[in-house]
Amino acid sequence: GRDRIGGIAKIRAHAKQLTDRLQKEMPGLGYPSVTPAGNDTPIVAYQLKDAAVTSKKLRDAKIAATIIESEKRLRLSVSVFNTQQDIDRVLNVLS
Repeated sequence: GRDRIGGIAKIRAHAKQLTDRLQKEMPGLGYPSVTPAGNDTPIVAYQLKDAAVTSKKLRDAKIAATIIESEKRLRLSVSVFNTQQDIDRVLNVLS
């Protein structure tokens, strides 16, 4: 019932904090967002200059992400298990 709905709201709020931070900081690192502002999903996507280089950086750092090479696009998905420290790692690896 009610506790479950409250839990879902908390999970969504947590994910939004993480995706909001990515949306704020990734463009300044040279990764323009292709996710519409105000999007409520825990998935955000960015345009890539070089998909192969980005893929290697993320793989070497053991960061799970989806790279769509044909579209030069990076997709990051956050979950309840992710933390601000995880976002720090992504931003550091990609800067």
